[in-house]
Amino acid sequence: MKLVMLLLLLLPSIVNAEIIYGIDKDFAPYEWVDNKGQPRGFNVELMQEVASIHGVKLTIVSSDWESIVHAFNAGEIDVITIGIASDGSKNSIVTKAIKAEPFSLAYSHIYTRLSSADIYDLNDLHGLTVAINQWSYTELALITADLNIELIYASSEKQALNLVSEGKADAAIINAKVGHDTLGSNRITNLKVSVLPLFPRTYAFASRNDAVEIQKQIHDSLIHLSNNGQLFKLRESWFGTTDKIRNYATMKTWFINITTFGILIFIAAMVWVVSLRHVVNCRTRELKIQSAIAQEKAKLATLGTLSAGIAHEINNPNGIIIRSGEELGKNAQRLLNFTVQTPGLEMDLLLHNIDLNKISIEMTQQQCQITQSSKKISNIVKELKDYARPTPATEFHDMSAGELCQATLLLCSPLSKKYNVELYDNSLKRAINIYGNKARLEQVLVNIIENAIHACPTSGGVIYLAVTQSSTHNVISVRDNGHGMSEHTLSQADEGFFTTRRTEGGMGLGLAICKRIIIEHQGYMEIESQLNIGTTVSIFIPKR
Repeated sequence: MKLVMLLLLLLPSIVNAEIIYGIDKDFAPYEWVDNKGQPRGFNVELMQEVASIHGVKLTIVSSDWESIVHAFNAGEIDVITIGIASDGSKNSIVTKAIKAEPFSLAYSHIYTRLSSADIYDLNDLHGLTVAINQWSYTELALITADLNIELIYASSEKQALNLVSEGKADAAIINAKVGHDTLGSNRITNLKVSVLPLFPRTYAFASRNDAVEIQKQIHDSLIHLSNNGQLFKLRESWFGTTDKIRNYATMKTWFINITTFGILIFIAAMVWVVSLRHVVNCRTRELKIQSAIAQEKAKLATLGTLSAGIAHEINNPNGIIIRSGEELGKNAQRLLNFTVQTPGLEMDLLLHNIDLNKISIEMTQQQCQITQSSKKISNIVKELKDYARPTPATEFHDMSAGELCQATLLLCSPLSKKYNVELYDNSLKRAINIYGNKARLEQVLVNIIENAIHACPTSGGVIYLAVTQSSTHNVISVRDNGHGMSEHTLSQADEGFFTTRRTEGGMGLGLAICKRIIIEHQGYMEIESQLNIGTTVSIFIPKR
């Protein structure tokens, strides 16, 4: 009986001798047209297998996705590939009633620039500009998600990534496999990807309801290809055999084999994925914070021991230099006073061209230089010890963000006046409370503002301090009109021992310490900068 069924399956279809299949010309690795004008991709090869099994002619029509769907709606194309949501909904551009035969599961990733803050879930996109492929499944998912974002429509997934790469959009949400292929084939190196899987959906061959014979051919062929393992081998050749793909392949096999209960299994799987996504979101956020702390501890384990030894070896002789310099200045001054008051030495001093007043001034200056340099060494050693062996903050409480900023500006006021930099503050305009350690947050703001002061021009320097809120965080921003940073400098700005002021005695530990303090507060820091325009440093502290 099984042999008869297989022979009937392999017989050429008499009713339908041709399938016209429409593909997106720029949707690699699923479907696209290569530089020789040939259609390629996983979807293409799978449809070729379907046509081969039934001995029907396959005609492939390629164009931009919008044109393909319009041709499908007009009846000029028999089959297209579309994404189907867990509730069975599809993109509204497909206006015809359709029958869909699912054959693969897919999901999306979020892509941002390397200099941008990490994205842990969709809420982190609040207030950002997001590029998406128009007429795609992602458009449907984002519209129904009701997020406070600005959408920029691209004609393809590749163009959406380019908009982010060129700084014309803050983020892009596209198919994960397409994004991976695009980054590799186009050598886009300034983007990073959030590995959080978003918008799980099935990819399905869609045909109009009246194309009964084509539906039967596709349905029977997919079952046959799944049972003989060819469907999995085809997926492996295009996407590789990661554990995630194996899991999706297993789910797909179950869906095809158990055709009677397929829809119920699919709905149950989607409910599980949605629940899992929530758990993954929470766990991913926790792991990000724990990973950052663990990496910092590992990096500082050796440095802590080394810095303690260095501090001991330097502080002892440096203390002697400070005390000896002070005593040397006092003794030298006493000797000069004695010399001046000794009668009969005036002629000897004159003959030897010795000016006691000049010597006194120079000795005072030299003694001050010794003292200042020694104190600078002490400060560097202290900063190194603080970085290598930090003491975690233990006292957290609610505080007024405005009062915190006012206290910080009071501390920074002498330096700003010295460099002729104006400080503007709007933190008191809104009554916003922040939960944290006041001394630590004050240390962070002082460091950021002092960096901004040093970056400002010698005349006309301006720094703006502002406090705002997002849906999940309180935000303190420091914006200056200084010289700004290049992308290379920006990417390393908060790394330990990186500084552009090495000749001025900078150790490059300030922002690294700030970053760690903010992580202690379960928050993060975001830096935006443009050369010759200025820099904005934003501190995000979670709302309580």
